[in-house]
Amino acid sequence: MAGMTARKMSPLWPALYGVEIIRPLLGVSRQELRDYNLVNTLDYIDDPSNTDRKYTRIRARQTLDEMQDIKQELLRVGAMSQECLQEEQTLISAFLTNHVQIMSWGGANIELVTTEVKPEFLAEVLKYLILSVSGGNHMPSRQQREGLAQKIMSKSFSGATLGGVQFIGKDGDVLLVRDPGMMLGRYNKPAKLPMELIPNRAMIWDGRFKLEITIAGITVVPLMACFDQLSKLQKSIMKTIPAQARAGLPCLLKGEKIYATSMDSSGEDYKMQCIVQERLATMVRKG
Repeated sequence: MAGMTARKMSPLWPALYGVEIIRPLLGVSRQELRDYNLVNTLDYIDDPSNTDRKYTRIRARQTLDEMQDIKQELLRVGAMSQECLQEEQTLISAFLTNHVQIMSWGGANIELVTTEVKPEFLAEVLKYLILSVSGGNHMPSRQQREGLAQKIMSKSFSGATLGGVQFIGKDGDVLLVRDPGMMLGRYNKPAKLPMELIPNRAMIWDGRFKLEITIAGITVVPLMACFDQLSKLQKSIMKTIPAQARAGLPCLLKGEKIYATSMDSSGEDYKMQCIVQERLATMVRKG
């Protein structure tokens, strides 16, 4: 009921990373725009689909033009809904700040031991966390999220998987990691294919890591796909990361050999940056 927002992240993730949709004229009618253009002798294009009655939105708009009282009431409800949505965003932002920790390797931890929160609200929080930690753009339904929220808040919760994220319960907290099966494959899901990096071009891997390389011949694969090649030091560092999260980390290969791992976030020829926190903050702020 809140309708469109004035600013929103591009829905094409991660293809349009860093791009947002700006709608500065939502409060201006088409007729006002046409009149302005006429007075100021500005050329413009009027989309012919705006008068094509085969579209439901056009028939509804034309009908409401003849029912001004109802139209104004709907606009008023829409404005009120926008205010409610902004209040909800503020509450969600506060919850994330006070009760959620985003890990440098891209996971998240929800502290629920001392938290009094309703499942309906937690389901809205999960909307943002699932997209951020999975790196995806497919949102599980509200019914699915509410069902998961109910399970998470039960004392017996130990784990679940939803939307490309694995949820692990421990000591009243819930750890969120990239679903290992989506990376390494499972009986009904193939392993994630290697991605070839293009020199001097920032590329997004799995919707969660921004990778930059200056040399050719580098591909990126899930870290655990080349576990046997890791050095003792790399394996030692990897042990500081929860076992379930390790499959979701990137590993750079040159040919068949490891060139760099996410434990070595930057070097002379490459840079790896986890963007989970960045995407989460942007979604909460801009939708």
